[in-house]
Amino acid sequence: MWEKIETIIQRADNNLNRSMTEERTKQFLIEPILMTLGWDLTNPDVVQREYKQVVDYALFGKQVTIFLEAKRLGSHLDSAMQQVLQYAIEKDIKPDFVLTTDGIQWNCVSMRYRSPLFSVNLRNPSKEEKQLFLLLSKDSVDKGALTNYANMIRTEEEVLSYLKQHASQIASEIHAYDSIFEEQTIIDYIEHLANQSLITIKVEEPAPLSLEQPSSTTEKAKKVTAPWTSHTASSIPGTRSTSSWVTTYDISALDRQYLQLVAQRIAEMQKQVGEPLFVRFGITGNWDTPNYQVETASGRHTWTFHGRGRQQKPFRGARRFNPNKITAERYSLEDILKVLRS
Repeated sequence: MWEKIETIIQRADNNLNRSMTEERTKQFLIEPILMTLGWDLTNPDVVQREYKQVVDYALFGKQVTIFLEAKRLGSHLDSAMQQVLQYAIEKDIKPDFVLTTDGIQWNCVSMRYRSPLFSVNLRNPSKEEKQLFLLLSKDSVDKGALTNYANMIRTEEEVLSYLKQHASQIASEIHAYDSIFEEQTIIDYIEHLANQSLITIKVEEPAPLSLEQPSSTTEKAKKVTAPWTSHTASSIPGTRSTSSWVTTYDISALDRQYLQLVAQRIAEMQKQVGEPLFVRFGITGNWDTPNYQVETASGRHTWTFHGRGRQQKPFRGARRFNPNKITAERYSLEDILKVLRS
């Protein structure tokens, strides 16, 4: 297909050198490329020119309508996009996507999200640009590839925006769940994600358009994938490994001032709750002042706290810690007082 597009561009260059009008741009560039993409310009159910006096072409997929505004080769396309959007709004026509092109530069906007999706230049396009351009083929549009791509772009933007806004809270919760992940490393990684696109595109080339036997074209799967890479602890810089956590450990080895603060907190909470409380210590936080979880005898109610000596404070996000990263044995207030008295 790309050899054919290159031939179309070369032929257009030879003809348009004499007169680069809009009509000749349509004749020698835009319409041949649309045909190559599988859009049957002879079928009014698929393509209509001068649609409702709003746009140069309306392309009708199975469930998607695309408006295409054509300009002469070398034109600035920003004003063309604004023109189409304004006309569509004035006449209350709602296409799913809007394209503007001078035959070489193709810009695509999602009307649902009111945001640009991509811009492709057909002179020496990169591999990614080729994949993006193939989203405009009739087969891809009919199979939902263009719509899926728009949805994934929007989803990625919203997810990454949320991650960035709540980076500190998310880092705190992950660190509480497993201390192998350092909070600042998590924040840095979220910032890294927010500054790049994770979406990759995989679309097969459209089958050649057959005007004689349009129904005989073999359907091929067109798909857009967004493989979100999973990361293990060792793949994130700055994390530290640790051995498996043991079921119990000697709490007498913990910092005494820290234990005193824990005991005071449990005593205060017991008065408020009205029943005995227990504590499990974890491997998160400093090693001699670990984070800890206070809970009722039934374990139905839990409170999680940062360890950090005099800086103890509740975790706002985590209701309970990873059970594999805290002691299986629960320590009562009396157990802690025994250590303090020894």
